[in-house]
Amino acid sequence: MSLHRSDKRLAEGLASALTCLACSWALGCSFPDHQFVPNATFDKGSENCTNQLDDDGDLKVDCEDPDCSQGYICVPPVPEGWQGPMALEQAKAGTELAACSAKAQYATLYKDFPLTLEQGTLACSTCSCTVEQGPSGGCRTRVRYFTDLACTQNASNPLDVDGTCREMPIDTTSTGGLAPRSALVDAFTVAGAPSCKGVSKPAGKAIPPAFSEQGRLCSTQETSGGGCGASTSSCRALPPAPYLNAICIVHDGEQACPSEFSQRHLTYSGAPVDGRSCSACTCEQSTALGAHCEGQLREYPSLTGCFGGDTAINPADCTGIQPLASPPAQFNRHARVDAKLVGDCGAALGGTETGSVTATVAETICCYSAGK
Repeated sequence: MSLHRSDKRLAEGLASALTCLACSWALGCSFPDHQFVPNATFDKGSENCTNQLDDDGDLKVDCEDPDCSQGYICVPPVPEGWQGPMALEQAKAGTELAACSAKAQYATLYKDFPLTLEQGTLACSTCSCTVEQGPSGGCRTRVRYFTDLACTQNASNPLDVDGTCREMPIDTTSTGGLAPRSALVDAFTVAGAPSCKGVSKPAGKAIPPAFSEQGRLCSTQETSGGGCGASTSSCRALPPAPYLNAICIVHDGEQACPSEFSQRHLTYSGAPVDGRSCSACTCEQSTALGAHCEGQLREYPSLTGCFGGDTAINPADCTGIQPLASPPAQFNRHARVDAKLVGDCGAALGGTETGSVTATVAETICCYSAGK
């Protein structure tokens, strides 16, 4: 039969007392300097929570002893193929990690590693649609000049105008030698087959993927204690702060955690790889429906180009223009169409994130929580 340490001390004291009594009865011995004190107490010591002994004589071993209720828990055995037990520290990336501590009973550095892969933000563009001119033109019109302000007298020959700066050759012999005072613009027409084009607009600043945390595992060579009842669990010291308040195990590669060690963490090797992209902006329809032009004609009192003060003329509106004081027999004013194509392109498509961020998983850490 095995004896607890306190039981052994008690047995030794009883043996000494019986020896003394026997000597006194048989030989008449006396021990004037010694006396037996009824109800004497023994120095029981303190409980060591990981040695499988009852150190303080309360008939409770390790984790079942109230002295071990703080800082110790019963932990299931480490599954086959896994390493442990270990202490895990998590900290913000770039900060200093605590050293593995013999005082904390987890004194050996196992490994440092990146933790917690953050996807970042790809910031795909916002898509919209615009109508573009066909290969043969865009918005066009014709303009006629008159020598009065009501667009009724001495009309000039019709002159074609498009989106480029065009010369307006006016023959003043047809206007009685008078300079034009007004102009009348026909309704805009659409040349060619307007198409729909997807246009992208940046949605914000992209943030690259990164590891937001780092970790450290510290292993222990300390013995395990008992007092965990009929289970196969053992009494283990909980790591103190800044370590996670749990007992952890580790396995190479990406693994599912054993049921008892349910808190899962993945460690990584190498930098994350961003395999994402944004789909191109397109339109629901390739050809604009109901395409038409919206805008004005810009007319310039210049013999050489489209510059200087201009007059904006709306289609079908008779508009006064700036005359030249002494026009020659034939001279060139200038004009251009300042209009945009409008039409129905349907919904804007695209600007959608595709792909994913990946990183190589080095190991899987699974932890048993103190609260479990």
